[in-house]
Amino acid sequence: YYYRGVVMGVDCEYSKTKDFYEKKVLGRPDMSRPWYYILIDGGDDVSYIAEEHLDAPSHFSPVSHPMIEDCFTKYSEGRYHFQYHS
Repeated sequence: YYYRGVVMGVDCEYSKTKDFYEKKVLGRPDMSRPWYYILIDGGDDVSYIAEEHLDAPSHFSPVSHPMIEDCFTKYSEGRYHFQYHS
């Protein structure tokens, strides 16, 4: 995967259907490791990505995604601050 994004959620292990895994997941990553929900920069997609496919960015800049304001309160010093809903 070669795109930028920001993590907006995590599952301790794979939680989607086996059918989704077999049809949509590339490389068959370990289902027992964490999987992350990623808001993809420059679009409106949310991807479900295995931990082993994530890399820390070499530079930090804000992500453009319509759900950013729903998930985070602010962006400062290269970090988004998660917005907790009650």
